Amino acid sequence: MKKNNLSKIKKIVSKVILILVFAFLLIIPTANAGVSPCFNCMTGDYETLTLKNRTKGDTTWQSTLSNANPGDEIALNVFVHLNNKGNTGFIGRNTQVSIDFPTTAQTTISLLAKVWADNVDAVYDSSQIALANVPPYAAAQKLEDFQATAKFNSKQGSYDLPVDLSIPGTVRVLIGNILGDNPDCYENTFEVIFTAKISKTSIVPTVDIKANGSDGPITINYNSSANLTWTSTNATSCTASGSWSGTKATSGSESTGNIVGTQTYTIVCTGPGGSATDSVTVNITTPSLSVDLEAIPGSGNAPLNGVDLKATVSGTATGTINYKFDCTNDGNWDYTFYGISDNPKTVVDACNYIYAGTYIAKVYVERGSASPAEDTVAIQVQSNPAPTVDIKANGSDGPITINYNASANLTWTSTNATSCTASGSWSGSKSTSGSESTGNLTSSRTYTITCTGSGGTVSDSVTVNDSAQQNNPPIANAGPDKEIFEQGTVILEGSGYDSDGDPVTAYWFCGGGTLSSSSAFHPVYTGPIVSYDTNYTCTLTVSDNRGGSASDYMIVKVKDTVSGLTVSKLVKNVSDGTALVESVSADPGEVLSFSIQVSATGNSAAKNVYIKDTLPAGKIINPTNLKIDGVASSSNIVTGFSIGDISPNQTKTIIFDATVAAKEQFNYGFNSLINVIIAYNETVSVSDTASINVIRSSTDIPTGFTNNKILDYLLLPLAMTLLAFMIFKKDLVFTNEWWEGKKKVLSEWKAKRILAKRIAQIKTKERL
Repeated sequence: MKKNNLSKIKKIVSKVILILVFAFLLIIPTANAGVSPCFNCMTGDYETLTLKNRTKGDTTWQSTLSNANPGDEIALNVFVHLNNKGNTGFIGRNTQVSIDFPTTAQTTISLLAKVWADNVDAVYDSSQIALANVPPYAAAQKLEDFQATAKFNSKQGSYDLPVDLSIPGTVRVLIGNILGDNPDCYENTFEVIFTAKISKTSIVPTVDIKANGSDGPITINYNSSANLTWTSTNATSCTASGSWSGTKATSGSESTGNIVGTQTYTIVCTGPGGSATDSVTVNITTPSLSVDLEAIPGSGNAPLNGVDLKATVSGTATGTINYKFDCTNDGNWDYTFYGISDNPKTVVDACNYIYAGTYIAKVYVERGSASPAEDTVAIQVQSNPAPTVDIKANGSDGPITINYNASANLTWTSTNATSCTASGSWSGSKSTSGSESTGNLTSSRTYTITCTGSGGTVSDSVTVNDSAQQNNPPIANAGPDKEIFEQGTVILEGSGYDSDGDPVTAYWFCGGGTLSSSSAFHPVYTGPIVSYDTNYTCTLTVSDNRGGSASDYMIVKVKDTVSGLTVSKLVKNVSDGTALVESVSADPGEVLSFSIQVSATGNSAAKNVYIKDTLPAGKIINPTNLKIDGVASSSNIVTGFSIGDISPNQTKTIIFDATVAAKEQFNYGFNSLINVIIAYNETVSVSDTASINVIRSSTDIPTGFTNNKILDYLLLPLAMTLLAFMIFKKDLVFTNEWWEGKKKVLSEWKAKRILAKRIAQIKTKERL
């Protein structure tokens, strides 16, 4: 056993030593660690990037170039010198040189040179070429035409390297592996010289043409002109095309002349930088044409003859005019005129209208290329006015009363009448206006005059009574007073008669409410809405045909309608046989019976009454045997239902049974359950309550698993004993041995305690 443990310890020690050696190797610094070779980092090294303008004959390399012209050839020199930082024999693997340049035209061309190797960090240098503004060339240019090879110079010789332009905006060459110099040694220096040209992009010409100062398209009136203006830049010549032609100045203006259709004017201007084109479109409005028709006269009485039609033409259309006239707009032209210059055009005595009515006259005109125009006018022809006549006796429309055997003066006037005829108490032809005496009268007379004209016939009459026939006024009786509720109805019982036997008429007037007829003796009266009981006076006036009248009145009392509800609720314990009371005691599971009475108070019915009983949820359950006034109903008392209308002082009784829930639904001790009944409609809501007191005694507290004594105290213990015996029967022997041992230990422990207790008692006695 010890030998095996020693072997394991040796293996663990070997692994720890191996790990420590590996870690030691990792942290041992190498020679010159932290001093990395670098490019162009010696004191005597040149700038990494310098430039020459070969076109201008520069003899020295410069940091930047200024005033370079488009087309100049530029040399770009990248200096390369690897400092090995004391790592003799260090080689820069895959040494490369690149210059980044902009691919778009710039007024100042920015350059970025980069020198690096796989095992040496890159060094960067930047430079700029500022361009001179040399028209007609653009101020912004770019580098192009890089040579396919770059010149590589070193102390060992000079040779060409292929140029890589595969990445847009970058020119690159691969030098290869180069040997680094020790510090302050310049044996291995190199130059990579690129050549490129500045582009010679000329300024592109521009041109802008406008019509009436707008780029267009514009719209002008038919047969009118527009003014064309154009300007250009960097152009030497311009040419017109489209709706005009010929050589044009590089800027200028010109009229289109009157045009009758859409025209597009194009100008092309050319310069050293190319050509530019611009166009403008001129649209014209469609020539307009309208006409106004006038009827002279435009109205009159039938027959209306000799009506003139006058047409006035307007709009931008030009040329001669075609006119067509129709007096009745029936589609048949009554007058036509072609190719005339008359404007306005009047057709004299054109139309005759015999009968009364509304007539429509129409004109239709054509002119030039414009769309035809038309207009209509209405002519109103009235029928002849109806005649009127008015006859009076002694200046009154009558009837009048004069002394016995006296006379009255008749006067009459008429309008729109050509003849008049007398009838009744006089006769013969009469003038259309005049006066005449009745002569002495001893009895009542009625004088009628009838006048006729082109518009028809009309009559009027006047009655003259004599005083020998004294007129007694009629008798009026408004009938008994009435009493109704608001918006109720009642028949008024009016009457009247005349002692002279003259016919009588009735006229009612009431201070409030409405009548079915004001001229009937027995109209139906409808009461208004009132806020309190209100008396309204209704007056009956009875008149005879001779001017006599009498009045009487009666009172209609309109009563304010008042409606209300009351509700009461009682409960009894059916199981215990109690009476109906407001509060009852009950045990879980007992049956209760509820009685609800709903009554209408006031002087009007309670409309559409609903009831709803909010039984305590889960406490009072299973509402059944619902009856309304002794009639069984399937309605649900909990969700509520309508018991209909209840007349004043009427009571409806609703009864139903329910059950007190099982004892598990209640807390131990006293439980008070409040049942609320609600009765309501659109105007009123009332409620009442009944209470049920439920006591759950403490003897109901569960003392077993199932609250079943046989299961809890007999069957379950027996089953658990058998189960334990089956599970542990194999271990009973061992358990017995263990128990005997424990009993022995326990006996010894008890004996020791008794002994210790007695010793303590003896010591206590000794102290005493």
